[in-house]
Amino acid sequence: MKSNVSELLLGYDARESWLNFQETWDAERRQNQLLRQEIEKPLSVDSDVWPSVFEAIPCLVRPDWTGYVQHLWDDLEALRRVVEPVVSPEPEKAAFVAVELVS
Repeated sequence: MKSNVSELLLGYDARESWLNFQETWDAERRQNQLLRQEIEKPLSVDSDVWPSVFEAIPCLVRPDWTGYVQHLWDDLEALRRVVEPVVSPEPEKAAFVAVELVS
């Protein structure tokens, strides 16, 4: 059976892994936006759900150009060069993610 699925890499980002979900999401937001209330922390390509390190650390500034799609980076190594001196690449500090469009 032939699959008609196609994938397009939109870009990369670094997401925070240290913020306490219980402190950043109040009970009303959890009730309105989560299907399962027992979830430890929602992880999403939506930075309103899972913040980028650039939103979580005020001194970390994105350059004027990162890529074609919103705030995603088209160059993973360039992203690492900016983030790693400020944020440890260890999983408890930051997660590097790739965002794809699947159709």
